[in-house]
Amino acid sequence: MQNFKTDLNKELTVKILKQGDKYGLLNCLTHDENEPLVEFYSGKYFISRYYAKTLLKGAVNGLCLDGGQRQFDIDLATMMSIRAFIRETI
Repeated sequence: MQNFKTDLNKELTVKILKQGDKYGLLNCLTHDENEPLVEFYSGKYFISRYYAKTLLKGAVNGLCLDGGQRQFDIDLATMMSIRAFIRETI
């Protein structure tokens, strides 16, 4: 798990789930696939989840986690740092 701060000064926590890791409400789910997942949180609140390979493909842009809330947009520089974290972790 790693924290990142966006250009809007919003702190996001990025968590990588590997096969066998527990996740979801009260950790009631188990990630049973080989492909790692990446979860985004704001404080204790879950925002979104993506396959790691999906995030690593879009290497030239940021990411909009919630189209209705600009505060959850991730700028390119922060997204590059997140992608580096994903590569290092998986």
